Parts: sequence; structure tokens; C-alpha cells
Amino acid sequence: MGNKCGQLADGTGVEVLTFLDDHSRLAISITAHPVVTGPVVLAQFCRNTENDGPPASRLTATGWCSPPASAAA
Repeated sequence: MGNKCGQLADGTGVEVLTFLDDHSRLAISITAHPVVTGPVVLAQFCRNTENDGPPASRLTATGWCSPPASAAA
């Protein structure tokens, strides 16, 4: 899911990064960061994979879907 901008109670700006299971609509993780960068997304994706296992496929906010690496082999 795309980044959403928000604001903490003290006025600090944050960006929210959400990983959503497209089938069940379960939020795998929702995290707030000063700025969401590529390394932030990668680190959270790796944490999610460690906690919940690898996804069957990946669907981006732009609709691009990729199979897992093992399916490409």
C-alpha cells in the first residue's frame, strides 16, 4: 500500500508504511517513519518475512505483481 502522510500529536510529520495482505485484507504491518525510503521498506519487508514467511507473490501500489524468486527458477 502506498505511503500516507500524517502528523503526531506534537506536530511532527510522519509517513506511514503499510504492508497489506491483498487476499485477506489483513494488515501485516503498519509503521510510522520520519521519511519512508527504499532501505526502510526493505528492512520492514524483511522483518515481515521473518515473522510471517515469504509472500506467495508481491503486488505493488501501482498494480505490478511479481512471483516469488523460487517460482522464477
